[in-house]
Amino acid sequence: MSHPAQFSILERSRLALIQAGDRLTPPEPWRAQAKRWLTHLRHPPDTLELEVHHKNQLLAVSSVSLGTAVAGIALVQPWLSLTGMLLALYTFGPTFRGALHTLQNERRIDNQVLDATRLLLCLALRYDFILTLNALLQATSQKFFTQSQAEFNKEIEALEWVAEADRETVRQILLDAAGALSLPQQRGQAAVRQMAPWMLASFVLTIPWLGVNRAAAFLTTGFGAHLNTLGPFTVRKTLLAAAQQGILVKDIHVLETAAQIDTLVIDAQVLADAAARASLSAAVDALRAHRPHPSHPFSVYCLLDSDDTFLPLVDQIDCAVAVAAGSAEKRLSFLQTLQQSGRSICYIGATSQEEGEDDSALLSCTTVAWRSSTALAHSPAQVHLMEGDLTALAHFVGLASDYSRTQRFNLQTPIGFDWADIGTTVFIHLGLVYSILFNYAGLATAALYARRPQRAAQKATAAPSPAVAVPASAAVAAAQP
Repeated sequence: MSHPAQFSILERSRLALIQAGDRLTPPEPWRAQAKRWLTHLRHPPDTLELEVHHKNQLLAVSSVSLGTAVAGIALVQPWLSLTGMLLALYTFGPTFRGALHTLQNERRIDNQVLDATRLLLCLALRYDFILTLNALLQATSQKFFTQSQAEFNKEIEALEWVAEADRETVRQILLDAAGALSLPQQRGQAAVRQMAPWMLASFVLTIPWLGVNRAAAFLTTGFGAHLNTLGPFTVRKTLLAAAQQGILVKDIHVLETAAQIDTLVIDAQVLADAAARASLSAAVDALRAHRPHPSHPFSVYCLLDSDDTFLPLVDQIDCAVAVAAGSAEKRLSFLQTLQQSGRSICYIGATSQEEGEDDSALLSCTTVAWRSSTALAHSPAQVHLMEGDLTALAHFVGLASDYSRTQRFNLQTPIGFDWADIGTTVFIHLGLVYSILFNYAGLATAALYARRPQRAAQKATAAPSPAVAVPASAAVAAAQP
C-alpha cells in the first residue's frame, strides 16, 4: 500500500506532465508538412544558404589552421604546424579536384593547376604560415562573394514594384541574367588559357636563378582568373541597381553596348500616353547629356503608322524627326539603314497587351519595352521599364556606362597587380607571402570598385540629372538617317 505522501507526490507529477503536454504545440498536419517540404525543395535560395553556411565553416577551419600554424611556429612545436597545414587542406579540396579534372579531361593548364602546384610546393617545403594564410584569404574571398549572391536573392524578393503574381518570373529572369557568361568573363578566361602555361614554365625555368620561394610568384598570377568571381559580382550589382529603379534587364550583353547609344528610335504609339510624352522629353535631354561622343549629334526618330494619328504629338519632342513606317518591313528597313550608317540604336516599343508581342522583335540592337505585357518571360525586349517612366532610360544608360568601366577595371587591375608582383619579386627579392598578399589585394581592390553601379544608382535616384536646354525643332513627315 502506497504512503499518502508518496501518492500525493506521484499525483502532482502526473498532473504536471498533463499540463505540460497541453501547452505543447499540436503536430503539424501531414499536408502542411508536405507543402512546406515541396516549397523548400523548389526554392533555390535554400541551397544558396547552405552554400553560405559551408563557406562559413571553411572560414572557421582556415582561421583555426592559421592560428594553429602560428602557435606551432611561436612555440617551436612542429606537430602544431603540421596540424594547421592538414586543416588548411580541407579548404583547398575544390582546388585540387578542379586541377585534377582539368588535367585529366581537358588536357590543359589553367589557374587551378597553378594554385594546386603552389599548394603542393608549400606542403613539400613545409611553408606552414604561407599555406594557412593562403587558406584564410581564399576562404574569406569565397565567403564574401557567396554572401553577395545570397544578398542579391534577398534583394530581388524585396523589390516593391513587382506584383505578387510576377515575383517568381522576375526573380527567375534576374537569376538567369546574372548567371550568363559576360564578354569580360570570356576575355578573362581566354587570358588565363593563354598565360597559365607560360607562368608554369616560367616557374620551372627560374628556379635555378631565383630559388623556389621567389620563383613561386609566377604561380600566384591569375591574369584574368579573378573575372570568374568579379564578373558575376559586378553583373549582380548592376542588375540590382537597375531593378531598384524599375528597370528589368533580361540580357546582360545589352549593358556592354547601351553606353554607346547615340540614336533613339521611338514607336509613336508610346506617345499616346501623356505621362510617356512628359517623361520622354526629360529622357531625351538626359541622353543627349550622356552621349558617348559629344561631337557626334544625338538623333531622335519617331516611327509613325500609315494613318499619321500621332504626328501632332511628335511636335512636342525637341529635335525629333517623324518617319512614315506603317509596316514591319518598312520599320526594319529604316532601322537597318541606321545601323549600316554606324549608329548605335536604342529602340523603345509599345507592348501589345492583347497579343503579348513586342515591336523589339524587329531589332538586333538595344531594345526597350515600355509598360511590359503580362507575357514578360517571353517578351523579346532586352530591357523593360516596369513603371512606365521613360526617364529611367537615362539611368539605365548611366548604369551601363558604369558597368563597362567596372568590368574593364576588373580585368585590368588584377592583371596589373600580377605584373607588379612578378616585377617586384624578381628584382627586389620578395617572397611567396608577398605574392599571395599582392594577388588578393588586386581582388579586393576590384571588388570594392565593383560596388560603383549600385552607388551610382542611389546617387541618380537622390539627385536626377538636370535637363539640357536644346533648341526646338518642328517634326517633318519623313526623313532619311
